[in-house]
Amino acid sequence: MADREIGVPGRASRRVGVVVEAVRSDTIPRQAMPTNCQITGCKSTTPAALAEQQLCVLHYTLSIEGNCAEMRRETAMGNAPHERLKEIMKFLTDNGERLARVATSGMSLTDDLKARILSTFLTLMNLRENLDRASMRGSVGRSGGFGRI
Repeated sequence: MADREIGVPGRASRRVGVVVEAVRSDTIPRQAMPTNCQITGCKSTTPAALAEQQLCVLHYTLSIEGNCAEMRRETAMGNAPHERLKEIMKFLTDNGERLARVATSGMSLTDDLKARILSTFLTLMNLRENLDRASMRGSVGRSGGFGRI
């Protein structure tokens, strides 16, 4: 920014360009450079809520869906240890919250991506129900009573 002379007629003028630029760069947070999805060949950008994962919305939802399918198979028999069930609950909570931030961030989403996000929420909810059923089966089989995670 070029320095500008400002002043009142009849008074000494002062240079303010450098000061204004310094104030702007120190007080206004800069937008982070958008990063691309880490999946080879994907040209989509990573939303701020997914910066840590370095995935676009599509690949993030696909990742969650795949992880949920594995966890559902793992817990279907009700033999998963309690610590593993707690890890899965943390996965559900963390990813559900992150997905909600992506969905409500105001970024432009196609109808297909909106549908995929809703489908992924449903998958997370179904896994949670599966965990509840598995823990009830496990508790009944071990202690004769009902239990929850």
